[in-house]
Amino acid sequence: MSKVSIITKKGVKREGKVVIPFEFDDIMQATVDGKKSQEIFLTINNDLLGLAKIIKKENGKETYLFTDNDYHEIEDFKNNVAIISIYDERFGNKYGLIDINLNILLDCKYDKITFLDDKLFLVDIRGKYGVYKLGDKTDKLIIPCNFSKITLIDRNKLQLDL
Repeated sequence: MSKVSIITKKGVKREGKVVIPFEFDDIMQATVDGKKSQEIFLTINNDLLGLAKIIKKENGKETYLFTDNDYHEIEDFKNNVAIISIYDERFGNKYGLIDINLNILLDCKYDKITFLDDKLFLVDIRGKYGVYKLGDKTDKLIIPCNFSKITLIDRNKLQLDL
């Protein structure tokens, strides 16, 4: 029978004992596609956010992967991707993308990122918009940030305004 682990802000507890110590101001379940995750958690320390994920369960033991608590914002995961932001004193909030396996897909360098659909993201640099696409093998900026407005007309059509 597998032993139950409970994540608290002081660490992972199993049978009343802390088996993985850490200290956070708070820890809570992350939301993935509208549901609370049993494997991904938001960590909060000094008003900054990070993520923790159970990456392996074996013989009643769990292995966790953690990100640093560097983020000012982590949005809910949609289709295994979340928008993240860091704060830069010179430039303000900068946004990027992280996947459900805690891999950074896009560094935090955009002024804003918005989901267009499952694999397309509207990216903004200084009020100019482009489109970033997550691919099966490569992720890339498919439309440079040169447009004043980009609208998704349907799944295969975008309207670009200079």
